[in-house]
Amino acid sequence: MGAMRQRGSVAWWCDCPGGKDDCQRPTARNHKTWYYAIRVDATERDDVQVKRGGFPTQTAATAALEHVRELLAVAETDDRVQRRIADTVIGKSRRGGTLPSVDEVRAKFGVGIDPIAPSMSVGDWLDEWVASKRRAGTATLDLYKLRVRLLKPHIGEIPLDRLRGSHVAAMLDWVDRRNQVIREAKQAKTRVPSDPLDARQRQVLIGETAAAQLVGVLSMALRAAIKRRLVSFNAAKEIEFQQPGKSTRARVWDPAQVATFVAGTQEHRLGAAFRVVLLRGLRRGELCGLQWADVDLDNRRVEIKRTMRYTRPRQGVIAFGKTKTESSARVVTIDRGTADALRKLKARQRQERLAAGAAWRGGETPDQDWVVARPDGFPVPPPKVREEFKQAARGLGLPVIRFHDGRHTAATLAFEADLNVKLVSEQLGHSSTRITTEIYTHVRLAKHDEAAETIETFVFGANGTVVEQTSANERERS
Repeated sequence: MGAMRQRGSVAWWCDCPGGKDDCQRPTARNHKTWYYAIRVDATERDDVQVKRGGFPTQTAATAALEHVRELLAVAETDDRVQRRIADTVIGKSRRGGTLPSVDEVRAKFGVGIDPIAPSMSVGDWLDEWVASKRRAGTATLDLYKLRVRLLKPHIGEIPLDRLRGSHVAAMLDWVDRRNQVIREAKQAKTRVPSDPLDARQRQVLIGETAAAQLVGVLSMALRAAIKRRLVSFNAAKEIEFQQPGKSTRARVWDPAQVATFVAGTQEHRLGAAFRVVLLRGLRRGELCGLQWADVDLDNRRVEIKRTMRYTRPRQGVIAFGKTKTESSARVVTIDRGTADALRKLKARQRQERLAAGAAWRGGETPDQDWVVARPDGFPVPPPKVREEFKQAARGLGLPVIRFHDGRHTAATLAFEADLNVKLVSEQLGHSSTRITTEIYTHVRLAKHDEAAETIETFVFGANGTVVEQTSANERERS
């Protein structure tokens, strides 16, 4: 027999000494109290009677009984779940509380989620989700942690299965209001007032990209919750959110511009490092994380082992971590000109090391010194590398591109030189050639355009007319 053993019934009682059978005021308003009764099979015991009263009218008691019947009917094909629902009905009847809605239980049961399981909070799930991202790169993991820290004051206490798009929209509305408060404080040159919902250490504007990352990280965590069958839908997808505009194609330099930049920065302290990026496509963190022990100048090999996250020169803090992905840890071959430039830089640093003596802030040994370093040996902060790159481009009259576009430039040059896509993918440290192909589709299409023009010229000639060609058989007959 199922968890519901009978249809149940509705009745009333009163406080008269003789009970309902000897009621003195059967028609008096608010004198009678209605209740329902139904027998169910619970997890621990069969045939348990459930009574719940306090209803002011027969209609209210009947509606409550019908709610119980519908709840039990949701899982009529699953005896275990029916008994779990019956347990909830019994508990709420004895201790008080609101029963879950039929639609909510039906939706959970329909996607295989335990409809009665207690829901963890959004904050607890976000923490669990971040802890599961062990294979993420250091920088990516730091981004997840930062965004989760900002999300939790707004939605952390909400039960995970009760999170709705309205909660996410309310958080984004707060972002707009907070930004307005910060703008007004800065304009008035006053201190930005604190806000318990602002978990950041710095009270600066929350830009479009940061807001998009909040929604994006939450959406990723909810997708994982759906796979775990903790929720049935993604609340972050319920809102209409305008993603910040993003260029679909990076700005890159052509070979002549690269040659101009390399020639113009030969004497620049970071000139050799810039050359490595423009010709071999290292990421900024990978470049800043290089030590001389990673550079084999004789065999022209550079081994990428780590990525520099940030530095704090005043405190002497150097934070570095694993490469972005496992495939990002790689060995990159450099050309002879780049090897010569690095050799000159290394000799220059050795002289600076000797001159600094005890004030040297590099590695304990010369091999442990940082390649991208200041005159005192301390690594150049990654943001400073980016700014030096832009200033150098501006000083040479070149289009100012992002530092990361230097990496795109290296990849574009490799494709234009007809290098194999697998070689380019390995050079860039991509986890698959598919990623390389998708990012640089525009370069490949340009090469296909050239190929199409070449075939046309071969068949029809430069002026578009058919070229008369003699076949090998005809030549033999003649």
